[in-house]
Amino acid sequence: MSWSTDPETLNTPNSGAETPAAAANNSTAETNGVQEQEPQQPAQDGGAPSQLLVCHGAKCTCDKAVDASPKPLKVLSHNKYFINDNGESKLIATTKENALPNLNFGQCKVPNPNNPSPCSAKLEWKDYYDHVQLPGGAYVLTEKSTAICTAKGGNIKIVQHGQQANITTQEVDKANAGAWEMNGPLVTEELIYTEEQYNNTDADGASVKSIEPLMYGSNQPVNTPVEFKANYNGKPTDAQKQGTNWIIYDPAGEPMQLRTDVGEKLKVAFNKPGTYLIEAYGKTAGDKKVTTAYTVKENEIGEVKTANGATTVRVQQPVSFTVGSLFDNLPLPGNTNNITWSVTKNGGVGTPQLLNETGPSTQVICNDEATYVVTANLDGIVKQSKVIEALKNGIKSVKASKESGRVNDTITFDVKDKFKISPALETEKAAVKWQCLDDKGKQVAEFSSKTGESITYKFEKPGTYTIQPYMIKPSSKVAVKVTIAQPALTKAQWEYPEGGRKNKTGWNEPSRPLLVFQSAEGLVIDLEFGFISKDNKATPISTLKGIKIPDNQTPDFKGHDFTPDRNKLKSSVKEGDLFYFKVIPQDKQYEIDNANIPQPQDKLKLITAEQIVSIEFLKDGKPVINAQYGDKMQCRIRTRNLSADKLNVQIYRQESRFGVDALRQDSLLLDGSYPISQGGLVVFDFTLNKAWEKNYSEKLHHFYAKISEKELFGSTSATLVAFKNDVPANGGKVMAGVQKVNNPGATGKCACKDQNLAWGNKIGCKERKKVIEVAGNLGVDPSWLMTVIALETARTFSPSIDNGVGYVGLVQFGKAAAETVGTTQDKLVKMSFVDQMDYVQKFLIGKKAKYKTLADLYLAVLYPSACGHGSEKDYVVLEGKAYKNNPAFFKEDDEYVDKIIKGKKVRVRGPKDGGKTYVWEVALTIQGVLTEGQGHRETTFSCGVGKSPEDDKNTDGVLEQMKTFVDKHVPYSQAGIRNENSEAGLAKVDCSETVALYLYKLGTMPKFQSISTGVMTTEKDFRKAIGSDNIDFVAGSKDKDFKPQRGDIFVWRSDGAGHTGIVYEYDAGKDVVTILEAIGSSGAVSESDQVKNGGYSGKGVSRTAKYTRTKGALYGHDGWCGYFRPKNYTKKL
Repeated sequence: MSWSTDPETLNTPNSGAETPAAAANNSTAETNGVQEQEPQQPAQDGGAPSQLLVCHGAKCTCDKAVDASPKPLKVLSHNKYFINDNGESKLIATTKENALPNLNFGQCKVPNPNNPSPCSAKLEWKDYYDHVQLPGGAYVLTEKSTAICTAKGGNIKIVQHGQQANITTQEVDKANAGAWEMNGPLVTEELIYTEEQYNNTDADGASVKSIEPLMYGSNQPVNTPVEFKANYNGKPTDAQKQGTNWIIYDPAGEPMQLRTDVGEKLKVAFNKPGTYLIEAYGKTAGDKKVTTAYTVKENEIGEVKTANGATTVRVQQPVSFTVGSLFDNLPLPGNTNNITWSVTKNGGVGTPQLLNETGPSTQVICNDEATYVVTANLDGIVKQSKVIEALKNGIKSVKASKESGRVNDTITFDVKDKFKISPALETEKAAVKWQCLDDKGKQVAEFSSKTGESITYKFEKPGTYTIQPYMIKPSSKVAVKVTIAQPALTKAQWEYPEGGRKNKTGWNEPSRPLLVFQSAEGLVIDLEFGFISKDNKATPISTLKGIKIPDNQTPDFKGHDFTPDRNKLKSSVKEGDLFYFKVIPQDKQYEIDNANIPQPQDKLKLITAEQIVSIEFLKDGKPVINAQYGDKMQCRIRTRNLSADKLNVQIYRQESRFGVDALRQDSLLLDGSYPISQGGLVVFDFTLNKAWEKNYSEKLHHFYAKISEKELFGSTSATLVAFKNDVPANGGKVMAGVQKVNNPGATGKCACKDQNLAWGNKIGCKERKKVIEVAGNLGVDPSWLMTVIALETARTFSPSIDNGVGYVGLVQFGKAAAETVGTTQDKLVKMSFVDQMDYVQKFLIGKKAKYKTLADLYLAVLYPSACGHGSEKDYVVLEGKAYKNNPAFFKEDDEYVDKIIKGKKVRVRGPKDGGKTYVWEVALTIQGVLTEGQGHRETTFSCGVGKSPEDDKNTDGVLEQMKTFVDKHVPYSQAGIRNENSEAGLAKVDCSETVALYLYKLGTMPKFQSISTGVMTTEKDFRKAIGSDNIDFVAGSKDKDFKPQRGDIFVWRSDGAGHTGIVYEYDAGKDVVTILEAIGSSGAVSESDQVKNGGYSGKGVSRTAKYTRTKGALYGHDGWCGYFRPKNYTKKL
């Protein structure tokens, strides 16, 4: 395509400028309600040749552009002055078309032609037509106009003026721009109107973050002003805000107006419907610009609604419908009497009937329950209502003033605002009746006479009650349960003020009572302290009055320690007498079980002899057995009745060579004399000097504190206090291992007894020794490894544990991880504990050098790529889905969500938007498991004896034995011998008898005996029934998303009946649970489903069944459902 550089013209060369009108027209042109200022008209040069005007779409070139082809000129400085170009309106170009949005040449050869840069046009026009000045100081461009780019020095030429009708400057003069006519060569027509004026310069402006409309919202009616406001990044100055530029694009995406440096707000009136784009930016177009869409609409009819906006209505009552304007503040367009109405039924048994078909409103009546939609039509515009549901009113829920209380509490129940249609009519409220069932299903007679939407009742007996309001008949779906408890003291003991149970005290030694209550919050008690003499006589000493029991049911007695004063009590209290405390309720309305009697069972015995009670090492105020070189420690010694005021203490490092003691003398590291506090405590600081680590090559370092054998207190006193190493002081020394463990070595002693691992009582001696061996090879504390296994196996330490989502074993091996260490998941779950530990070592050994902290070791299992960052508290471990799927690590203050639990909104731990799991949260969690494990150390050691579930690895596990048993299809019976593991006793079985056999074989139940599902709905009752604490209720197992694991016990209980079975396996892919059970002659609730899944189809026998996890036989069953998990079993699962 060839481009002409000469402008086209229809005027002859001889034509001259016509003389303008004799007098300027002083009138103003008003278009669409906006008054225009009359343009100035300087004197004209009558001899000036006429020139063609330039308009929107003209073609221009720049000699500095990489692409020399002409580019279109976009008119953005106004939206008022047009050329009627052969029937097409085109905007006249002015000297204010001087920025990049007006004319963009793409790439520029300045400053380096070999490395072009983007065009940054800043134009200064010349040779424009200066006889007529438009409002705002703009002049019209002609075909002869040129421009200089002040940014890059380019020369701009107009090579095509953009019009076809060849409107000239003479016609501009004739038209008198202040009063151009619609039918003249130049017209005014406002598509949009903006109050802000265009500026000639573009100053630097602030960076825009967002745009918001200050009126109407996301859309508005035509011909109404709306103001837009720019929001900024940071805190710009007013001057920077003033530098904000705005561009408006029409519905076709073409720029319509550019407003430069007009500030943070722009007011616009749109006169045509459509969706416009509003763009704001700081300096140049494209520089951090922000664009928002804004829709302008013609007003029309809006949504069809009922009079009160409700979508649920009563049957057999007329319901009024109206239709409003699309814009609430504008009148409805058109004649409302011309609105036509119709009704369409969606479903239900009733029939909606339209009572009037035309006019501004209508009514609909429905003879029975149904759903329908009402439609309005005005001048072809059709609008519908939401789906309307016509109902017979009823109760949908009930609220209790509280869902737990104590005996003699009065509780209010009401159904206010709980009707399907609210507010309820007075006749509907009066029709409400009430029923209350106790925990045995027996009706509480007093409720039969209660009516109305709100009632109260005083409960005089403990129990769980179900309250049901109804209008026709009670429903289990509309009910609330309340638990009424007898206030009780459930735990009482004496403790040291710094924590820890105690049952002996000396003179002037403080002791603190620990009280835990049930259902007693808010009650006020007095606490009596006293002593019981050897003749069993209780004598009060003092009383603490007015103690209010807090919501956590555990009063804080800090500052109220009981201290037996030797001077006051020595004549009445003797060696061996017992100190007690007694709870005395102030409110006689509420009795408290276990109150008004001396407590606790293990009372505080008075010791008058001089003693060393205990010696402990502390770190951060807590007793520890492990430390690291460089740690700042404390030593705490408890004494009793000492006559001295100081104690001489020595700290030694136990020296050994090749793991053998007594080959060299222990090193004395600290020797000092320390004061004894009034309460008998000695506490002093010391640091494990890092220099001590270098001069000792053994792999495990031990320290101990010892009281000197002889020490004389006071040169003038005849009192000699001599302490030998066998004085009662827990052996006179306490050990603290330092983390330099590679392998414990052979000491000639039982290593597991010497180490005394956290969680050690969960496994046997040979298993503990294996843990110590692997920990040594990994260079970590064996208690660390035990802690990781405890967390990964849910404290079971079972090598066959399966979490139901693809991970198994002691450290939850995934499929890929199992293959990496040279085995499979199927093989791992069949291994003994000891054998699987070899694969644990293989899995962890690769990151041995990174195990600096307990968190590092756990991260090697949880998220291996984070291992080694265990000391970086803010290191991000988990994000996204992984973060949300690990709620155990939600430790931040704002990681809470609202959940509805039993009808109440409760704040529980939950993920937050954009949340992350940090190392400090992981470290806090795993440290908590280690602390918990300190309470599970072994106390009775039998070297070489194991209590691992996998000792009998060469025999079938108990689950396989039980499957063999149930697959014999033993006849079902609840009669006969139920507590005998014999041929006669097992000739017929029921479901709970089958589970009892399983627990007995597993070693969880010490004696085979009869149980029933009636005692299997709480952990406490289940443990009592089997005579063992080795069964846990699985937290969360009542939830729909719970996935059981191999060996779990399923239980449901409802209306006096129940069923139980053993989980043989869970297929996560099919969501099917295989259950070993004995079933009655009627089969299961979802019998056909389990047969379809491949389960045994016979009934009235023991069998292997296969149930879909969420259907009626398991989670979906009525009543109580949940799972229990055996632990500490002595046989292979």
